[in-house]
Amino acid sequence: MKENLIDQGVSLMTYGMGTVFVFLTLLVFATLLMSTIIRRLTPKDPTGTDTPRPTTSSHASLDPKVRAAIQQAIQLYRKQRGSK
Repeated sequence: MKENLIDQGVSLMTYGMGTVFVFLTLLVFATLLMSTIIRRLTPKDPTGTDTPRPTTSSHASLDPKVRAAIQQAIQLYRKQRGSK
């Protein structure tokens, strides 16, 4: 009776691990396929690099008053964190 139970356990383990292996293999291939499709559909960068470029400079679009307020808030935060 023990051998039958062990055989059932081994077959269940094999079936489960096989199912997980097949699922993960399909997931990898589906991800590769989607990545290939997306690369073909997206327009190429004129500079030849694949890194996205920001449309506007974040420093140029900030109001000087807002930038000064952000700098003061960062300095205040660092002072509070340093005193603890």
